Amino acid sequence: MKRAAVVAVVLLVVVTGFGSAAHGKPQKPPKELVERMFPRRVFGPVKNVICITDPKGDWGFFNGQPAGLHDPYVDIRRACSAYFKRTPRQLAHLDTALACGANAGGLVVCSSSNPPVGLTKTDIALFSMELAGTPPHDFPAGETARFQLFLDVGGDPATKFQASPESPDSSSVGTNMTYQAVFNDPGTSVQDLQLLAVDRRTPQQFLTDSTARIWLRRNLVTFVVPEGETGPVSGARGGAFHGSRTAAGGGDAGQNNQDVTGGGVHAPYKLLPWIE
Repeated sequence: MKRAAVVAVVLLVVVTGFGSAAHGKPQKPPKELVERMFPRRVFGPVKNVICITDPKGDWGFFNGQPAGLHDPYVDIRRACSAYFKRTPRQLAHLDTALACGANAGGLVVCSSSNPPVGLTKTDIALFSMELAGTPPHDFPAGETARFQLFLDVGGDPATKFQASPESPDSSSVGTNMTYQAVFNDPGTSVQDLQLLAVDRRTPQQFLTDSTARIWLRRNLVTFVVPEGETGPVSGARGGAFHGSRTAAGGGDAGQNNQDVTGGGVHAPYKLLPWIE
């Protein structure tokens, strides 16, 4: 099934360190960090911000083998979740502030039909992660990259991805929804940037008209997800990946690298709690 192509819009947020708490332990961040991760000029006041730090240089791969690449823009340094209480005025502002395409010093990635955020009748879940480096806005045809948000949205446990001997370090274990900015989808042969939204609770799985946004700006990636698509969110996890696009290279750890929040090189990876 061809995945929904999306207009690229990258939205990144500059973030600095905010303490020396242990990696992976949720923390209440200072106001200046909240502002950098979720700028008030875009989102207005946000609620219940929780952040975690991530170990430096913990590149891995889904099959558990040592990663051959060590890309700074794959190395996640910290991540934060938050909650955005919608009003019609704020949603209209979001449609302008996060208009699809090149915008606000970066890129905003949307579904190919560019549905307005304002279509949602629900509040907004936010997730932002800081990378150790700034990713390029395009990749060579033989390479692919993904910046990912994995969600546990409850429901039948059978809909949640399970680890296997072939993929012990899969970033999606224990989750059943994902939002991804995908550069050069391996399922196609074109150079592009897509928004991929998948709901494993539904037979069709692919959300081709998602109203979500993924904002890439400098070394940050921010996900804007209407809760009308997800329902209540139990937990969230961020991921980043870069490597080979080919069938042979895609399974070779030596040609790839990933990082996943809530852990180190290897699973298990914790979920960041989401508080409404």
